[in-house]
Amino acid sequence: MGVIKSALKVSGTEMGKIIKQNTAIQIQQDFKELGFSFVTLDLAGYNAGSMNQVLSINELNNN
Repeated sequence: MGVIKSALKVSGTEMGKIIKQNTAIQIQQDFKELGFSFVTLDLAGYNAGSMNQVLSINELNNN
């Protein structure tokens, strides 16, 4: 079986709850039990349409 990744996106207020209440560890364990190899939390948070953003050629060349 290959590597299965999960990226979680939550609102800023929910992200604070995850960090403050130490629920991140429980979330990671739950996703690993479901078969995910890696679980990440997007620090930019949830932003509707963020997957539709396009980088300019200059931005691509600077990374």
